[in-house]
Amino acid sequence: MSLPRRVIVEYDDGNRKEAAFADLSHQGRLELAKLGVCPVPPTVAETEHYLLLRWKDGWHEVIGMEKAGTELLRYYSLERVEQVGRLSVEVPEDYPMLHLVNRLPSKLERILLLGPGETKMYLMDEKVTVKEGGKTEHIMYDKKRSPFSAEPAEKASAWITELTGALQGQLREKGISTTEILSMEDSKKLNLYREFAQALGLRATYQEADVYGFVQALVKNISASP
Repeated sequence: MSLPRRVIVEYDDGNRKEAAFADLSHQGRLELAKLGVCPVPPTVAETEHYLLLRWKDGWHEVIGMEKAGTELLRYYSLERVEQVGRLSVEVPEDYPMLHLVNRLPSKLERILLLGPGETKMYLMDEKVTVKEGGKTEHIMYDKKRSPFSAEPAEKASAWITELTGALQGQLREKGISTTEILSMEDSKKLNLYREFAQALGLRATYQEADVYGFVQALVKNISASP
């Protein structure tokens, strides 16, 4: 999507004054969005809990979760005429959280469950196929089946280390610290998060706010490291 570059104020005597759109505050962008002259500014997801999905071709997607996920319950692709992935996450409630995966559901490689305190990783490996009527379930992960289990904690940590290492490279390239970023005004912070997400290959499944929230989680992770 194209983004505004400059704001121009024209006076009744014909004079003009210009300013970079990126220098506007978040509130200023909201006011212009209300007038219909620019898109509504993006935000950072207000959650600390995320799913990171990685495909075999290297594509990444981020899903922000309103509740803390404790365990991946199941992932399988359901094949009828088309294929769609169904991903369920255990949460501290009666019913699990369900997400649909539309992009190449049979090519999903791994899933990271990220939240404060603990990170878990699961590899997607089809071990069970169930045919019923006109549908086929390709089961890549199922907590209740014995062939499946979460990966060792060090493998999940290694993936996070890979991502934070790539982000630290971006910070060095720009000559900026995590402390400076976290203290920035929202619009400037989000411009950086957009660039970082592109560099890390992170994309949103549902909303851009999830990606920016995930990047901010990584920034905080680096900031908290000794």
